[in-house]
Amino acid sequence: MFIKSIFVTFIVLLECISNIASAELIKIMSFNIHHSEQHDGTISTASIADKIITERADIIVLQEVDDKTKRTNNVDQLAQIAKLANLKYYKFGAFFDYDGGQYGMGIISRYPIIDSYNIPLPDGPEPRTSLMTTVNINGKKLNVIGVHLYRSLEERTLQAQAIVDYVKSSTLPLIVTGDFNTTPTNSSPTKYVNSTIDHGKDNTLMQYLTSHWTRLEKIGNKVSFPSGDMWDDDGEGQVEIDHTFIKNLDINSVKAHYLIKGIVSDHRPLITEISW
Repeated sequence: MFIKSIFVTFIVLLECISNIASAELIKIMSFNIHHSEQHDGTISTASIADKIITERADIIVLQEVDDKTKRTNNVDQLAQIAKLANLKYYKFGAFFDYDGGQYGMGIISRYPIIDSYNIPLPDGPEPRTSLMTTVNINGKKLNVIGVHLYRSLEERTLQAQAIVDYVKSSTLPLIVTGDFNTTPTNSSPTKYVNSTIDHGKDNTLMQYLTSHWTRLEKIGNKVSFPSGDMWDDDGEGQVEIDHTFIKNLDINSVKAHYLIKGIVSDHRPLITEISW
């Protein structure tokens, strides 16, 4: 009986070791690409793809993406970036028609995207949606939501509530990442985080989000916009408005969360590494 107990314990340990050994590191990148426009006015999807390749990102959530608009030479930017980065799967979520094409966000993945949905958000000065995809990573499903909330506090609060409500009953692991146009305490009085009320006296939006999801703290430099002095034309400083939240995911599975240096857009790319 004692020997049998030792044997069973040994088998359990082997299974645990096997699970640890088989865990894979997945890199999720969130990046507001400013429709691939560089500071000098040139359009370069190759610069965006180079960032993805350099970082070896597996799932890429892009904001401010053009689809066949005249201002970006009628190119399907998401498809072109995916091709240049040698990634097979991608989904586009349109906000609205623009300049002969569409404007919105997109998600690119190394792994199969088995489902997607463009979550409708409350109407405001500018139509917005939030793109949700279900990614199959080695037989396990992960929901990834891309976010680009509107600038005013009132509008982005309503939009955030709509996203929270849409996924509140889901039991799948969830990552919500993107440009929230909101600082951690909503206290930065700059032109970049516009509000109808005093930022210094209100942090209700971030409190609301963190009451439903877990916000990840960045390692190192936390400011994500603008990415460099050349984008900060008025010298009004930098703010932390790009964030990642998780739900139904063990916080211990998050191995790193940090911003990448670089000025190929007015935002810095945000990386989240998870053990999967």
